[in-house]
Amino acid sequence: MSDYYLLEDLVQEYQHRFLSFAYGYVKDESVAEDIVIESLAAFWVRSSSLPKDTNVPAYILTSIKNKSLNYLKRKRNELNLEDSLSDTLRWDYDFRISALQSFDPHDLFKKEIIQIVDRTLKEMPEKTRKIFNMSRMLGKKNKDIASLVGITEKGVEYHITKALQALREALRDYISFSVLFFLLQ
Repeated sequence: MSDYYLLEDLVQEYQHRFLSFAYGYVKDESVAEDIVIESLAAFWVRSSSLPKDTNVPAYILTSIKNKSLNYLKRKRNELNLEDSLSDTLRWDYDFRISALQSFDPHDLFKKEIIQIVDRTLKEMPEKTRKIFNMSRMLGKKNKDIASLVGITEKGVEYHITKALQALREALRDYISFSVLFFLLQ
């Protein structure tokens, strides 16, 4: 039952973006809708066998990308059979195929994740942000941070835990906490 709500939330949050993405390449609203529906259904069927740390929006967007590519290649091949169509139309299909082939959905979500992390860190109290940066970005030990900031090691641990909780909450839709913890180590 909870998986259903997860999919429903996912559809509500990303459906418009998914449709816009597909339509931007295939230039046909009904085809774009079919591609998105097929990609969501494929995700639903495979969801139980995917790793827990799968970036679900990127996974679905990759499926949409591949289905859009297949559609464009089919359309381009149909153009090759019809000599009467203009070179401009062929060039348009070639351009869209090339652009789509070079697109990496994980890069898109990586940029979003970086923006979310930056925003979340800026929203933290200054002391928490400073301690977190010393620990995770500069690689300082808790003992050294404690002496620099003038608090106990337990105080340092508290601020790091507080920062990680805020980041986990901000990134809950993008990445599992275990992967986030690895990235921020």
